[in-house]
This record gives sequence, C-alpha cells and structure tokens, in this order.
Amino acid sequence: MSFTATLPAYLPDASYFIQFLPCRFVLIADHVQFQKRSAITRNSIAPGIPALSVPVQHNGYKKPIYQKEIAFIENWNFKHLKTIHHKFNTAPYFDDYFPEIEQILKNTNNCLTDFLTAFLNFFLKRLKIGSTIVQTSSLNFTGKLEDNLIDFAKSNDLHRYYLLQKDADARQIDTSKLNGAHIETCIFPKLKSPQIAEMNILDFLFQYGPEASFIIRDL
Repeated sequence: MSFTATLPAYLPDASYFIQFLPCRFVLIADHVQFQKRSAITRNSIAPGIPALSVPVQHNGYKKPIYQKEIAFIENWNFKHLKTIHHKFNTAPYFDDYFPEIEQILKNTNNCLTDFLTAFLNFFLKRLKIGSTIVQTSSLNFTGKLEDNLIDFAKSNDLHRYYLLQKDADARQIDTSKLNGAHIETCIFPKLKSPQIAEMNILDFLFQYGPEASFIIRDL
C-alpha cells in the first residue's frame, strides 16, 4: 500500500491533491513548526484577487501547527465568503458547492488544524479520493519526519511513498532514508496540463463540477 505526507494548506491549487490519488494514507504534517504567511493559512484563489489569509492568534510563532488557534477578528471568514461569492458566483457549478464551503467557514472552530482538515475532507470527497487523512500530531510525531514516516510505514505495511516533482526538487523529504528502509519513493512526472493543475481548487471545482474527479486523474 501507498502513502504520502504534506503540510496542511488553505485553499491550495488543484495540483496539491494529485499526490493523494494513489495513497491509502495521507499524513497531514501538523506537528511541524507553524510558518507565518505561508500556504498553510494564505493562498490566492484567482489572478488579480488579493490572497485570502486565515488570521491566527499571536501566541508564539515557534509553536507547531496543531497548537495554533484561529483569531476571530474583523469577521475574516465572512469576508472570505464574500470574496469567493463575488469571484465565482457565475461559474457553472458554483451553486453545487458553495453552500458546503459556506458552512465550513461559518462553523469554524478555534483549532487551525481541524479547520484545514475539514476543508481537505470536503475537497477529497468531491474529487472522489478515498485516502484516509491522519494528522501527525495524533501520532505523536517528533524529530525528523523521515524517521517517523518509516515507523508509520512499518506499522501499517506500507511500501510506497508518493510525492510531486516540485517537492522532490525542494528536497523536503530525504528520500534516500525511505529507500534505505525499503520504502519505494514514487515521483509524479511533469504534469501534462499545468495550467489546469495550477488552478485554485475552488476555481477547479466551480468550473468543472463532477468532471473534476476525472480531470484531476489525467493532469
């Protein structure tokens, strides 16, 4: 069986989900240090639109992601909904998905990881990706991620690790360690349709609707 690990992300591009397609488990690495002004809490949903950012409480930036709490200031979630509605309300499948997106944003709790995971599960359901999502904080991951991944793989009879080419180039994971533990690392080849893959996931769903689950498998 196969698995992957990734940082949580707020409204990422469609390409973020490609590495999940063959994976039995997707580990959300929320035990690592929170990064201010990163894709964890900040992304642009369309060209020309200012990036949407989830505010977090200033209780120490050196804390891990799972310990960060959302700061409910200036009705940020309603402003995000207003921006999403303004940008995409004329898209073919807007009405099919917006109510659930609205519910997630309106019912946000304080925990940043739980909020991002709620969105992730929504997108995976719509893309018909059946991976099991596991937060690394629930597994008590500490130290080097590779060592934790090896232990997790051994415990769950996992033999293949997937990652995108850009992540391999960034050397976010020491794949040699995984290979040394008899875990094959599989890198997705260059995307055939980079323009579509770089669409924000909201734009992708609103434009393609149910077909999105087929299109993402052919990117």
